[in-house]
Amino acid sequence: MDYLSGDNSTILMLPNYPVQSITSVVINDDGWFGQGPTTNAQTLVQGTDYALMSGVKGVGSNGAIRRIGAVWRRRASWAPGKVAVQPSAPNGNICVTYMAGLSPVPQGVQYTVNAAVIRAALMSPVGGAAQSMGYEDASVSMFSPKDLADMFGSIEKSLGAYKSIVC
Repeated sequence: MDYLSGDNSTILMLPNYPVQSITSVVINDDGWFGQGPTTNAQTLVQGTDYALMSGVKGVGSNGAIRRIGAVWRRRASWAPGKVAVQPSAPNGNICVTYMAGLSPVPQGVQYTVNAAVIRAALMSPVGGAAQSMGYEDASVSMFSPKDLADMFGSIEKSLGAYKSIVC
């Protein structure tokens, strides 16, 4: 669940995506991030009041919700010395309950997580990744971070395919 603020446009961007499903969208202009009275709260209907937009990778992939026949409101306020009304501070008047994330978790992400766990396990006994150990005279040789990245691949490179830029 996220409390968001409108910007008087027809598009509302969810912070987490890809969006799998939306459970509810509630507008409460009297609410402040869920901490105000709920007497004027309005529950919107998907397909009638809003729609989850399609992105390059399908519906919900970019986290955008389009308001149908209206805008995502933001209160206006009067500022001293200004002739026109000004947008108010964000008030979290839109509560969106939704499910986001990749389902199922892609193999590449699973591999990267497993590799990170293996790296951590290799590093834990001696405070670093041991390349070799001796017994007499206590000889220990450590992997450099570059050697580990070469051996397992870099995490950034492995997860690069799952990054998406939202415009």
